[in-house]
Amino acid sequence: MKNGFYSLNTYRMPVVPPEWLRPTTVANNTQSPKLFKLSLVAILAATLGMALAWGLNTLIPILANLLFLGRIATSFPDLDNSGLGIFLIVIPIAGAAIWLLTRKKINAFSPIGLSATAATGAPVGMDNIISLGNITIVKYLTDFFKLTATEGEILAVSGLAGAFTWCFGAPVAALVLAIELFLSELTAVTLIPVILAIGVSTVAQLLLKPISYGFTVSNSNEYTLIWLCAITGVITGLLAALYRRVYLWLNNRFRQTNDMRMWWFLICAAIVGIAIYVYPETAGPGNNFILPLLQGTVTFRVILVMCFIRLLTSMVYNGGLNTGASITNTLLIGAGWGMLIGFIFQLCFPKLHVSPSLAALAGMLAMLTANTRAIITALVLALEISRDIRVIPFMIAACFTAYAITYLLSAKKVKQLETATREDFQL
Repeated sequence: MKNGFYSLNTYRMPVVPPEWLRPTTVANNTQSPKLFKLSLVAILAATLGMALAWGLNTLIPILANLLFLGRIATSFPDLDNSGLGIFLIVIPIAGAAIWLLTRKKINAFSPIGLSATAATGAPVGMDNIISLGNITIVKYLTDFFKLTATEGEILAVSGLAGAFTWCFGAPVAALVLAIELFLSELTAVTLIPVILAIGVSTVAQLLLKPISYGFTVSNSNEYTLIWLCAITGVITGLLAALYRRVYLWLNNRFRQTNDMRMWWFLICAAIVGIAIYVYPETAGPGNNFILPLLQGTVTFRVILVMCFIRLLTSMVYNGGLNTGASITNTLLIGAGWGMLIGFIFQLCFPKLHVSPSLAALAGMLAMLTANTRAIITALVLALEISRDIRVIPFMIAACFTAYAITYLLSAKKVKQLETATREDFQL
């Protein structure tokens, strides 16, 4: 059965670079995928992928502490106390250089290279790093078991879904994300391996890295604030359009750079290094800020850093070095803007009580919708992390307005893509 969501959401920000999902082999591409064999390999790939995810999740903070503070610790360091001064700018450049050396072809060193960028302070989300690790494992298993290109692509999508489950503790949203963005057909052969990978990831996430969001939306019955969420959707939709334009411009610009000039990529890393030197809060994957933003326990400085500095560094670094538009970055930027808009709304209407958690959640999911167009995923994620069905009317207002803005701004591009697809089909 053809998946209508896949074609509907074609023009969007790439969660991961499209070349990551391309199979390395085209042998026996006409053979039908074998469900039993594919399911067994999916379980094996997910098990290995979660072991790698646990290792990377532990290793990256340790490397960051060694580089910036000269100590061993398992939480990402506070760079205010690094003592490196202006030399701090050099470390993200070194991490980018390692990524450039390992990114030409996806192999065993690729996850190490991308991990180096995060450990050196680059705004690369853990979901991107773990996704690349899972996809790398899948590519080796595809070659080892002599799977078809179609089977390899299905397993790659399973790896992405497993990475989302591990990072955000939302298995149902992970499945919906795979359906909305990556599976062109919905059959037992495409869905069962993804479900099995998500199941393995859920067990691993619960055993090795339990996530407890622990926040409460205090005014989820004050429906006047639906207007706040709708305004948040409009603003995040406009920001997502800017994000996409800059990201794709940089990506296309640097793709035209030949190998002799590839080190121009390091300019993007230098910009990130300067940003980290001035605003250390923007360094690293940023997962440690998701829960404080949802709980409303961050300072106003952190909110502004997420709104402006994280937005800038994510566009420049991820677009220039082609690391994909991380979902983690999308959530952080959206949460920051949601809280900033909620703060302004509270000043304008002092008699209303604007819950910081509601504002952050609305911004987070509106930005996710605007960037990826995965609107159902965003709504399911709202339920999974808040465990409060009363937030759904607010999230619908935020996500639908964000989706509408991005659709209207990209309607011409969507028509061009549809026309090109029809022409290619006719040829």
